[in-house]
Amino acid sequence: MERLAFVAVEGFEDLRHKLISYRPGDFWLPVGGIKKEDMDIPAVITILLVGISGSGKSSFINLMYSVLGIFGLIPFAQTSGESSNYTTMFLEEHNILRSPRSGFCVYDTRGLDQNQMNDSLERVWTWMSTGVRHNQPCYRPGDETGGSMGMSNSRYVKRQVNCVMVVADLSKIHEALKDLFHLPSIKKCSIPETTGAYDIPCLTEQGILPEESDPVTAFTMTEAIYRALLQSDRTFLPKKKFKDRIVLFLSWIVCCIASFLLSLHISSQNLVLTKISSSCEVFHS
Repeated sequence: MERLAFVAVEGFEDLRHKLISYRPGDFWLPVGGIKKEDMDIPAVITILLVGISGSGKSSFINLMYSVLGIFGLIPFAQTSGESSNYTTMFLEEHNILRSPRSGFCVYDTRGLDQNQMNDSLERVWTWMSTGVRHNQPCYRPGDETGGSMGMSNSRYVKRQVNCVMVVADLSKIHEALKDLFHLPSIKKCSIPETTGAYDIPCLTEQGILPEESDPVTAFTMTEAIYRALLQSDRTFLPKKKFKDRIVLFLSWIVCCIASFLLSLHISSQNLVLTKISSSCEVFHS
């Protein structure tokens, strides 16, 4: 923590400048002899926040707005607390820098339900594979789909997810670790317990002024976004050329023909079996 406090002020300003001037592909490194212009680089990098319900995803976005926002009013996201039944019902796209030239956006999602974790993880997989839209509903079994739940999102741009950030409530993790290491069977294993906690305090929708925020917290949050952009810029794939599209189309045609022939084969087998069974019945009669 002392090292972070020493580098926080200057490090934060340096990282903040990099994020403000960032454009997708700025951190790309040449690999495999392919030029940058031959890579499929999106216009905007999309960072997806996921986590258990109430873990602080919306609060984390409010902290981003407070620390990194360039100008204008801060559109704080509504948060859910222990005493509130509110939960994020739609995917929400946030332009953290509040700039039309921002090179990245952050998506706030509905919290994962611990009682339906398989369905929750399947929903995350769908977002990562098919993309996300602003105001895209996040339904769960038992949710009411009427009224505001029918908000249209078809006119919003669908964005491919480039990086996923997991937000967790460190206090609950720390409590779980304390409970775990207090077990006699664990104590006998001579496993050291670390009591130091390093976390990022988050903001509610009321927010605080950026000048009042802790420089270590601001630096840590900014570094987390910077690392997410670094990771995203190293996952780009080469652009598909016309030859690749032709090969993909021919592969699709071959798969369709194979499926058709397989269905014919199965139908012919069923027809032969039907005739054999009919012949057996006539023979027995």
